[in-house]
Amino acid sequence: MLRQANQTVAKLFDSDCIFLKATLRQPNDDAVKDEIEELKNVKGSKKKLTVLVETNGGYIETVERIVSVFRKHYDVVEYVVPNYAYSAGTILVLSGDEIYMDYYSVLGPIDPQMEDDDGKLVPGMGLK
Repeated sequence: MLRQANQTVAKLFDSDCIFLKATLRQPNDDAVKDEIEELKNVKGSKKKLTVLVETNGGYIETVERIVSVFRKHYDVVEYVVPNYAYSAGTILVLSGDEIYMDYYSVLGPIDPQMEDDDGKLVPGMGLK
């Protein structure tokens, strides 16, 4: 069902398409790389990628790796945010050539997190 939806979006945008609904952390960057490499091996692959994204965020290092994969294989990368892309997701979306949102879509905030002495994630400015 998801592949069929991706194919429908791909036709609308005249692009390859993936749907990224995940926390931006390892090993999800590996899964994205594998999916993109599989897409590029399909006859008729496009030079443009459309990414439908919904994420609570994650790690900036993971975002950097995902963006590197997208940019290696595609000349144009577009993002569609039907709902939300927070924190590292905002950074991912801002790496695009085009961003499509509607009145209900949300980006941000970018909120760097660090582990405290108990191993809990807290805002970087909250560490003492």
